[in-house]
Amino acid sequence: MLNLPAESKIFYCVYYSLLELLGGEQADEVFSSAGLDPFDLKAPNYFKHGSVLLEKVAAELCAHYGEETTRGLLIRMGNASLTFFRKYFSNVAQLGSIENRLKPLDRRFLLSLKTLAEVLSDEMEASLNVGAESARSYVWQINKADGNLSAIALMPFFYFGLLEEFCNWLDTRKNYLLNYEAGENRKDMEVISIEIRDLD
Repeated sequence: MLNLPAESKIFYCVYYSLLELLGGEQADEVFSSAGLDPFDLKAPNYFKHGSVLLEKVAAELCAHYGEETTRGLLIRMGNASLTFFRKYFSNVAQLGSIENRLKPLDRRFLLSLKTLAEVLSDEMEASLNVGAESARSYVWQINKADGNLSAIALMPFFYFGLLEEFCNWLDTRKNYLLNYEAGENRKDMEVISIEIRDLD
């Protein structure tokens, strides 16, 4: 298993979420094949810019497993990564406080989603925004940028998995319908919609 440096919280979140799925040997192989050397601290763009890191990992997963399987892996990585975002980012962990959980549903979800978007925008060097269509309906917007287009097209699947887990963590008393239609959104952004429903 890689001994990761403390300089990169996002590296921990992405690496350990992949480790959860593939185990140490395969996760190390993916990172090594992608040229992600955690000990090369002189040129670690992927340490500072999570979007570069995730693009490299997504491209390498595609090379190993194909695009369809990679989509599923990225969703499951997103699910697994919440544990590590809560561990390494105190402002995300604090969203689980009693004080936050006692806020009205509309305030709690909008503020919590915005906090997560702010953390990820900084860590991923990406432009992520949250909008409220109603007290129970939200949109997570991923503004597109230059880069590895095929890998960027896969990144929303990671966010999808993270948001799915995040919503369930915020309130287990509700159901959540998330929707992302790959290739169907606007040219300048990708959108994941989130609808909160009562339990049946």
